[in-house]
Amino acid sequence: MNELIREIRSYLHFLFGLRGFFKTVLTLKQAEQIVRHRFQQREKNFLCLAEKAIFENPRSPYRPLLKIAGCEFGDLRQMVQTRGLEKTLDELRKNDVYITFDSG
Repeated sequence: MNELIREIRSYLHFLFGLRGFFKTVLTLKQAEQIVRHRFQQREKNFLCLAEKAIFENPRSPYRPLLKIAGCEFGDLRQMVQTRGLEKTLDELRKNDVYITFDSG
């Protein structure tokens, strides 16, 4: 029952958040600035997400894959800082650290 209540609250929070989203109108210049800023911050944002959603989350499906590959958060951070995000993700993929979704 608590899980159901949590889900309902989550959906309501999402729905009420949509009102503000649709009220906001961006100019093309504002949108370009946002995209540029997020692109510049993508490595930092990726590492924050990986730390919280993977390494601090025991239920993350990526966590055991990274463990098998011998990759701790410090290793991931070092890879991103020295090789860049795209090369890091390519390297992880080559080492079988990925998840696919079966549509069949």
